[in-house]
Amino acid sequence: MPEAITNQHREYLERSIDIKAPAEHVWKALFKRKNFARWSKAFSENARVESQWKLGGNIRFVDSDNSGILGTIKACEPFEELSIRFDALINNGKEDSTSDKAQRWVGCHENFFLVEGQTETILTVEEDVPQDRLQSLNSKWDKALREIKEIAEEMVATSQAHP
Repeated sequence: MPEAITNQHREYLERSIDIKAPAEHVWKALFKRKNFARWSKAFSENARVESQWKLGGNIRFVDSDNSGILGTIKACEPFEELSIRFDALINNGKEDSTSDKAQRWVGCHENFFLVEGQTETILTVEEDVPQDRLQSLNSKWDKALREIKEIAEEMVATSQAHP
């Protein structure tokens, strides 16, 4: 369960999508390096993720300018859940947790939940975000989720074509 939102200038974002693929495929669509690069274009053209994917470990979402956001993995159950707490912004490789802009993000969470059914997996993304970013992130997540669905369902089609 995400920690309580403590900053009154944050909003809650939740988006879900049904994907006709097992949870393992959805997880790989989300976090495998080449797949992440594909769907994260909804947020930044050259985004990449750097992480060891371990509980308590760091995770960095950065672009080609080495700018982005740094977080800590608070929960990691492969094929089920990943929860990230944001700790700092990254500007040209330098961490910033104290500026006004950074303080709007520090303590925010991004959570991914996968619930596998008989023929599909429901992927839910939850985030608490700075109030002024909610509308933009809602539309970006809608685009990203469609791409994640496409990637995962392509994996299913490929695995069925090449058993």
